[in-house]
Amino acid sequence: MTPDAARIPVLLWGDGRRAQSWSDAIARGKSLRLVGRIGRGGPDDERSTSPPRFATLDDALGAFPQARVAAALEPRAALAAALELAQRGRASLVDAPLYARADLSGDALPPGASRVQVANGFCTLSGRAHVQKLLGAGVYEHAHIDVDGLPEEAGGESIEVFWHALALVSRLFGVPRVERVHVDGSVELEAGAMRVRLSCATRGQRLRARLHGTGVPDIEWSWRPHEQTIACGNTRATRTCPTGEERALRQLAAPT
Repeated sequence: MTPDAARIPVLLWGDGRRAQSWSDAIARGKSLRLVGRIGRGGPDDERSTSPPRFATLDDALGAFPQARVAAALEPRAALAAALELAQRGRASLVDAPLYARADLSGDALPPGASRVQVANGFCTLSGRAHVQKLLGAGVYEHAHIDVDGLPEEAGGESIEVFWHALALVSRLFGVPRVERVHVDGSVELEAGAMRVRLSCATRGQRLRARLHGTGVPDIEWSWRPHEQTIACGNTRATRTCPTGEERALRQLAAPT
């Protein structure tokens, strides 16, 4: 077992279901240790002394100045937390989605923004990096991406599902713009030279991507919880993969 001194100290900010799932994942893992919680908590938390609970980020960082912060908050609070952490240049992780603000372009972000990771669960799949390598080996012009549910749980609100799917499109192909919305609810996007047909659903938990080009083999990437498959030409590989919570928290040790 990894000694506590060798584990990265983490302050967990938030009290909802996602915060609890991150707490459970930290307890199961070997590289992180939970040293404190930020937030009001409930009656059971008030009686507990392990880990200690702090009312504010300042209080928590005063007690654990070397700790990294994992913030699992609702979108508006998550954005405020991300900006505060970026202002401090604190190595941290913020749960997605974040509330969108039109005035926050890249130039308007605090200088420490690069140290704040966002938990876009589809982007942390190892298949995403593999697909990007394959894209670099040829010219691909069309993609069909179907997303059901959220990276860390089945179902979810439609805006959350779309936000995570759009984050994946941006990571794979660049920032997209909407070209057309179809009757079936799917969206046609343009990202650089790539045209993407994106369909999202709030049932189940699944990802499927199909990429087509001229004179190159199709790429197919599919994911369900704990397993993903990538096929290109005559090559097909299926691998197990960690849970969404585990993938998110790995960003505290190894930013993606």
